[in-house]
Amino acid sequence: ALMQEKNKFIGIRKLGLSNKELATIIAKELAVLIFVPFTLAITLLLTTLVAMRTMVSIAFLQVSIASSC
Repeated sequence: ALMQEKNKFIGIRKLGLSNKELATIIAKELAVLIFVPFTLAITLLLTTLVAMRTMVSIAFLQVSIASSC
């Protein structure tokens, strides 16, 4: 998998992209791979906590939301 990624970026470099443009592409890919799942997980967690607000105490809900943030 690592060699495939390396070959992909070598191919992109052959297209004539500068180091700055390549760094921008890599930063966008990392943002998608890291922040999208993280944002989705936090959204699901907060949705679940709000849905469970009648089953748990308010103190637990407040601590859970505060620690998630």
